[in-house]
Amino acid sequence: MSVPVTFAVGLIGVTPSTVAFTYQMNGVTPSPVSLTLSAAANTAYTTTTSGGNWFSVQQSGTAPGPLVVNPNLGVIPSMSVGTYTGTITLTPPSGPPATVKVTLAITSAPTVTANPGSVNLNYQVGGATGATNSPSVIVTLTNPGNQSLPFGVSVSS
Repeated sequence: MSVPVTFAVGLIGVTPSTVAFTYQMNGVTPSPVSLTLSAAANTAYTTTTSGGNWFSVQQSGTAPGPLVVNPNLGVIPSMSVGTYTGTITLTPPSGPPATVKVTLAITSAPTVTANPGSVNLNYQVGGATGATNSPSVIVTLTNPGNQSLPFGVSVSS
């Protein structure tokens, strides 16, 4: 008894086969990722994407060479917290297409804490220095997030 087996050999290889973007709300948007396309000879391809407009690639090209996956910096900051998935499909003139899974994980902005939560500065010009006459105090800000967090200080009375 014989069993027929058919192999479909792809003309284009893609490394890596997945792309993962991360974004923390109000933070730094993700950078583009370059994929490496391999082929035995110059192989033309077209690309299609699915999963939303939060990423893009060029519509066609020739392998071997790079393919850059661009996060859409105009869209990502307005998206909600969650995980988004998409697919890039590279289709050569013959043979099966190559696919790349693309994900975007958006997390909420961190909750920043200040210790102490409020400050009173008591200072008398010419007074003795000490706990009752202190012109400064140290406030510690804790940022549990993964990005820089600019801040400002204001005076109120």
